[in-house]
Amino acid sequence: MSTAAVVAVSPVRRAVARFLANPTTGIGIILCILVALSAILAPILSPHDPIEQDVIAQLSPPQRMRESTSRPK
Repeated sequence: MSTAAVVAVSPVRRAVARFLANPTTGIGIILCILVALSAILAPILSPHDPIEQDVIAQLSPPQRMRESTSRPK
């Protein structure tokens, strides 16, 4: 009589194996990691404060055009 070795696999390990077997979950995990990394590294990726924008200065013409003397008055 031979006894077969019964290997008990935990339900968590079985769930993780099923989860990782699907290729779509791998893409989802990568996207979640990228979003988390971009949130963590946001001060390094974008060092300028978006609140400190000068919207009026963005709409004005360049300095060389404001001081130009070749324009008719």
